[in-house]
Amino acid sequence: MYNKIYRNMLFLCSSILAFVLLVVMITYYTNYKTNAGREFYKNAHVISNLISRSLNPQEIVEELEKTHPDMEYEIIESSVNRTCRGHLCITKELADGKTLHISCAYTDVYAPLYVMLGFILVMGVLAYLLSVRMASALTDSIVRPFTDMFASEDTYAEVLPLTRAIEFQNEEIKRQTENAQAREVELQLITDSMNEGLVIVDAEGNILSINNFASKVFGAEEYDVKHRHFTALLDNDVFAAAVEKALNSNRSNALIELGAFDYRVYCSPIVKNDITEGVIILLFDITSTYQSEKLRREFSANVSHELKTPLTSINGFAQIIAGGIAKTEDVPQFAAKIAKESNRLMILIEDIMRLSNLDEGAPMEPDSCVSVKEIVTETLNSLQEKAEQRNIAITFDGEDFAVTANRTQLSELIYNICDNAIKYNKDNGSVMVTLAKNSVSVSDTGIGIPQEYTERIFERFFRVDKSHSKKVDGTGLGLSIVKHIAKQNSIEIDVKSKLGEGSVFTIRFRQD
Repeated sequence: MYNKIYRNMLFLCSSILAFVLLVVMITYYTNYKTNAGREFYKNAHVISNLISRSLNPQEIVEELEKTHPDMEYEIIESSVNRTCRGHLCITKELADGKTLHISCAYTDVYAPLYVMLGFILVMGVLAYLLSVRMASALTDSIVRPFTDMFASEDTYAEVLPLTRAIEFQNEEIKRQTENAQAREVELQLITDSMNEGLVIVDAEGNILSINNFASKVFGAEEYDVKHRHFTALLDNDVFAAAVEKALNSNRSNALIELGAFDYRVYCSPIVKNDITEGVIILLFDITSTYQSEKLRREFSANVSHELKTPLTSINGFAQIIAGGIAKTEDVPQFAAKIAKESNRLMILIEDIMRLSNLDEGAPMEPDSCVSVKEIVTETLNSLQEKAEQRNIAITFDGEDFAVTANRTQLSELIYNICDNAIKYNKDNGSVMVTLAKNSVSVSDTGIGIPQEYTERIFERFFRVDKSHSKKVDGTGLGLSIVKHIAKQNSIEIDVKSKLGEGSVFTIRFRQD
């Protein structure tokens, strides 16, 4: 308030002093011009009378030009039309019939203005300083009674109730302001600590607020997008449609994908008196849930397909036998095929149930100190017969070490990897198992895995070469089980393979 009054007073004082200075200058110049004209005409008449009475006017003119250079003198023929070249001039007819012209130059009249320029600048500066002084004094004289009125209860007793009311209002405003600031800080802390994204836009779709989580999701800082249209966050038709629907007073939600993450967006309109004043946008990271649901759907579809294959074979062979179509000598052969497919079906069901238990985190035996060499030895002994059937040589080397793990799961993990090394090997090939510090390496001379599939082999029912896989007994779930067991026991599985030359699976245990 003080500054505003001061500025107004400074402008008023400056204007008044500038006006006074201008009036003084105009008055001075007008008087000077009037006096100069009067003096010129007086002198000009005296000189013209003197010249007109002289017998030799030209000599007098030449003498005057030396003594009075501020005036111009010229004697011309009367028949010559000569206009006045000066600011002030007179003409006088001489006795010889000629005409005398006496004039004063413009510069002589304006000369005082040039002389006054320095004076004007000095006076302008002094006028401004005086204006500052006067404005300060006037402002103090206006404001001081009010400040004294609030500073002392003994001053202006008549307005004391008013001052107390104003003080009370000031305190109330201050308290409400502090409460509002505290609530704003509290709200900011709450929204910034949320694990969900929060964006608030106004009725025009311009961003009013955005929390830290949403800033990270959209890759935009608050100061970059605040008060800009919500489309500055994300150029996505699904997202834009959801927000626009909420701006039209309808709740909406949408699923959007940003890179490797999936988000569910909920848009809720802010309605007051049947008018939408804005929209609250919430983002939830549903990546794990969405991916799990996607895997579950794919798994269900794959399970249906895998179960259908052996069941179709069993049903076909059974109908042939039951319908009497099969010859008596062929019945044992069909029965063997039914037994084989039934066994395959049982193994598949067991693997599915095993994976289901691992997914649900079913209770398991507690961890214990396990000898890795002992488990590898047991595994290779159980697979020896299968290897001999294809003349596959198994070698085992390395020093024993112990790890803390679930023995059953660790045995299953190593078994599945070694079993695959034999299944997908070449006849007369080899498998080498090497123990090193905190790691087990299983290498084979098998068919190998293309580089682009080394990450996908742990997916359920995934097979690199389906035509070859049909010739190999298996469910396609072995490495999926390996992946789950490794995750639960903090074990890393590294795969290196070259198509047609073999693979190396390395099992690395955590170091306690």
